[in-house]
Amino acid sequence: MFINPILNKELTLGSRTIKLPIAICIYNIVLAAIALTVLFSISSSTRAIDYESLMMLFPLLATMQCFIILLMIPVITASSIAGERERQTLDVILTAPISPMRIVLGKIMSAICQVMMFVISSIPIMSLAFILGGMNWFKLLGFIGMVIFASFYVGAIGVFCSSKTKKTVTSVILSFVIIFAVMGVTLFIFALKMAAVSRSYYTPSYAGGQAVSQVIDVTSAVIWPLINPAVTVGNYVFQAFTGVGIADIGDRVKGNIDGVSFFIIQHWNTIGVIVNTLIAFIFISLAAKEIDPMRKKRIKRGKKKQTEEE
Repeated sequence: MFINPILNKELTLGSRTIKLPIAICIYNIVLAAIALTVLFSISSSTRAIDYESLMMLFPLLATMQCFIILLMIPVITASSIAGERERQTLDVILTAPISPMRIVLGKIMSAICQVMMFVISSIPIMSLAFILGGMNWFKLLGFIGMVIFASFYVGAIGVFCSSKTKKTVTSVILSFVIIFAVMGVTLFIFALKMAAVSRSYYTPSYAGGQAVSQVIDVTSAVIWPLINPAVTVGNYVFQAFTGVGIADIGDRVKGNIDGVSFFIIQHWNTIGVIVNTLIAFIFISLAAKEIDPMRKKRIKRGKKKQTEEE
């Protein structure tokens, strides 16, 4: 009785089609092929067992899973509202006693549930890392949590684009444009700012003919990747399974960066999740506002009132 009715409808309709089981089968075949290729290449390149190379199997599979999922989510969510418009069923949904916010959340939760089916079905393949060592259930559960987080962020963008367009194809294209623009632009700005920081870091300051240490403000540089969920997910994966992450950078340059930058770097995953979750809720609020049937009436009343005053 507490389940979101839109989520209930989507899961019921999805369980009646053969597309999802086929997609899960293909997904696991691709992951298994990648894992076997990596194991074969490592075993054929050296006679001895290189456990250090084998430890990279899980980060590689995790990265591939995230990449595939980030391609799937926009396709699933981009048709959520635009598809209802094309089928002329959106007005029927809006007449139900459910708020636009719950409609949008139901669509996103439906996409996340589908993604979780893919992730859970791939656990037997991912569990190869248990045999090789270097992984435990806490790290695996943390990875699943990161997948949910990334799916929520990308799904929010997909539903927002779906609410703004009338065609599913247009919504899918717009979703990919926004997602890749966010990821590409933030990384580009980060690279430019870090290049400037590097020049400052390796150029000593002189006082009385002697080089002195300087504290460099890199806050403006490290803020940009925080709005990129791929950086947060990638940092968690490599930090959890290789021991190397963004926090190590802060430890190496601790004495030469300001306190705010050091705090952000040391708590990157937590801050990244919070920032991107807030951004996702902004997209969700905009999508709910876009499909609100009372919004147009309020706009018309406002224009009519303004005309009467003039």
